[in-house]
Amino acid sequence: MTASQRLDVTFAALADPTRRAILARLATGETSVKELAEPFAMSQPAISKHLKVLERAGLISRGRPARSSLDREPQKEIAMTSPNTNHDLVLTRVMDVPREKLFRAWTEADLLKQWFAPLPYTTPHAEIDARPGGASYIVMRSPDGQDLPNRGVFLEVVKNEKVVFTDAFTKAWEPSAKPFFTGIVTFEDLGGGKTKYTAVARHWTAEDRETHEKMGFHEGWGQCADQLAALAAKL
Repeated sequence: MTASQRLDVTFAALADPTRRAILARLATGETSVKELAEPFAMSQPAISKHLKVLERAGLISRGRPARSSLDREPQKEIAMTSPNTNHDLVLTRVMDVPREKLFRAWTEADLLKQWFAPLPYTTPHAEIDARPGGASYIVMRSPDGQDLPNRGVFLEVVKNEKVVFTDAFTKAWEPSAKPFFTGIVTFEDLGGGKTKYTAVARHWTAEDRETHEKMGFHEGWGQCADQLAALAAKL
């Protein structure tokens, strides 16, 4: 299976909210099918069918009889596969700003509110718990006063290097009604106070990617990157 096919299978497996909840539970440790079935209004055979889908996607492994665990290595492989032209939108900038300042602007609420929405949109409210499993709640406001709330969860946070977040969960670990994308932001130190800034929006479906692009991904995220760089340069 190619990397692209592997990613398609993974996104298909994660499209179901029950399977996302199962993965969240397995992230806390190995468990049995019986234990997994308890929070859900479904039988053990039904849970087993979900586990088989996750196993085919390489997201879990089943060792001892009737026990499952999160398989982190295939996820690492998938995370390293970038970009995927069917699902990814990518923005790259070389910024004349040290990466630790860019990281602060991404992970400190008071700073994020100053750049996160493309003007004339604003960000009047932001709550950020920048750690794996931590929740974020960001409200953008349109020029006509309409509030646009965005809830999500951080999947990976590496200080001054990487921030990964998703709208697949509204908080740890409550699945959202309709996941749209996972954001992967990296800060590569180029020396001399310069940073290669890369923002990837990895969508659940190719259709979602196309929708996001038509919404103005490159223009909007590009403007926000410029705003981010200008703010970080002042820190």
